[in-house]
Amino acid sequence: MSFLPGNLIVAFAAVSLCLASQVQAGFEPHLQSFHLLIFSGTLSEYSLHRLIKYYSLSRTGRKVSSPWMFSNQPVVWLFFLIPLTAFAISFFYVNTVIRWIILISGLIALLYSLPLKGPAGFLSLRGIPFLKTFLVALVWSLTTVLVPLAGNSGGIPEGKISWIFIERFFLIFPLALLFDILDMVQDREEGIRTIPVVFGEKMTRKLVVRTVLLFIFIYPLVTGTFDFHSHFVPAILWSLPVLWFIYRRSDSENPLRYSLLLDGSLILYGLVVIAGGYFYNHLFPFQ
Repeated sequence: MSFLPGNLIVAFAAVSLCLASQVQAGFEPHLQSFHLLIFSGTLSEYSLHRLIKYYSLSRTGRKVSSPWMFSNQPVVWLFFLIPLTAFAISFFYVNTVIRWIILISGLIALLYSLPLKGPAGFLSLRGIPFLKTFLVALVWSLTTVLVPLAGNSGGIPEGKISWIFIERFFLIFPLALLFDILDMVQDREEGIRTIPVVFGEKMTRKLVVRTVLLFIFIYPLVTGTFDFHSHFVPAILWSLPVLWFIYRRSDSENPLRYSLLLDGSLILYGLVVIAGGYFYNHLFPFQ
């Protein structure tokens, strides 16, 4: 039953990163209507992605690969339709800029979810070599950085949004690579040319390590400041479980473990940023 827990972890991670973006931009974090939009949108999109993947298989393939989904179809559709309804309602309670960001991100996510085989296969972005990993990092950066900051751009120092966006991209990219390792066998069978499929698991894990280190040090190296409360300490704490996980076996038989540790690390990162902002701004109040 990894369908619901895995999706919930991802949805909470998205909201956590939205709140972290507010702190990193210098705003006091508080829940708003767009947080419900992000939470419900993430739940419905990841559910749709799994449903498309599920129904692209034969009946026998569905029963073998996803026995829980096969036996609990009404519940599975309920898990999709309830957050989709919440998403549709909350969509009308956000500003126009956020709506456009969500529509663009949603379109990219939908085209990413389409299987290569089938009548809509020619529209699938998965067929473009190496694009899969970059698309995941891009969509997450759009939704967890631009959405929470869309209504507050006037109060953010010049270039700050760009830096938060770049940081977020390099936060998500190594995790996307690790999930690509999990999907290696299936991607190879479907003809999807990802970085692990082309260059191998060992080379991909080395790339993950380099990207993690780049994420930790790119901001202090370029700006000359560590921003301990909003970047450096959260980045270090986030990197520990990720780097530990890199040297484990892929555990491809247990995808929920992947989600618990890797997506859970995003929740950890967001919470540490929020906590750091809370204590820091008791000394230097939010402007």
